[in-house]
Amino acid sequence: MAMVSTHEAFNHKDWLFELKWDGFRALAYCAGEEVKLRSKNNQSFNTKFASIKGELVNLRLNAVLDGEITVLNETGVADFNKIMYSINSGTLVYYVFDILWYNGYSLINVPLVERKKILKSILQSSNIVRFSDHVTHKGKEFYKLAQQHRIEGIVAKYKHGLYYPGGRTTGWIKIKTAQVVQGVIAGFILDQDKPGTGFNSLIIAQKKEKGYKYIGQVGVGIPKSTLNKVLQAKRSKSIFSPVPNVNAKTAFRTPINKPKVVWIKPDLKCEIRCLELDHFGVMRHPSFKGLLKG
Repeated sequence: MAMVSTHEAFNHKDWLFELKWDGFRALAYCAGEEVKLRSKNNQSFNTKFASIKGELVNLRLNAVLDGEITVLNETGVADFNKIMYSINSGTLVYYVFDILWYNGYSLINVPLVERKKILKSILQSSNIVRFSDHVTHKGKEFYKLAQQHRIEGIVAKYKHGLYYPGGRTTGWIKIKTAQVVQGVIAGFILDQDKPGTGFNSLIIAQKKEKGYKYIGQVGVGIPKSTLNKVLQAKRSKSIFSPVPNVNAKTAFRTPINKPKVVWIKPDLKCEIRCLELDHFGVMRHPSFKGLLKG
């Protein structure tokens, strides 16, 4: 079940709010000693996260669980860099937030608030497999706490909602915290297979003491007026040394088949909203906020 996104937190008596754990979504199919841990794309996690599988075996559950595998840093906050780049530190945890099936009975048509009660009652105390708790009604206050502790965001869930496997639902709403970074537009990428201008994304840099650092690309939230300024900007050589591979495959981006990279003079300053800068100083989940004057 996929979520819809919004930027605004809210309060409502019919909704509950959970922390959004920053990691890999995972379903656990548990039948006593037999456990299958699968990604949301149905890839096996049994080897990659063997300790979590082992703990689920120890719990001897007959259930299908839904949750997020993450690594907590020394302050107890989920650190995506540690799990994404296999950094050998932190605490590996499977936060379970839902249950689809239990002891021979499907629970997908049971209201969420009742599913959560069942889930909490069957999960034994464990440092590896944990119940993902929630608050009710006070989404705005919960969101502020998430911001203060630099947590990725919160998830609002309609407490009477059913479970819809594999589909999007307005009953789960992802509300991300964000930071704003400033930079300059160093160039842009055109997709030569794409009709019209072929515009794909802006290439963003930050000025450092010696030259410029590449901090990623953004293709979301760019108004037509900004795009026109970029397309009409004076062409230049790349301001980077060495020149980054801006069409590389990453965990968040698929390369373009026929890219055309256009470098421009770094005269257009801008602000980008993003979740954070990752382990390599590149923006995660960026969206364009606006051009800056001067």
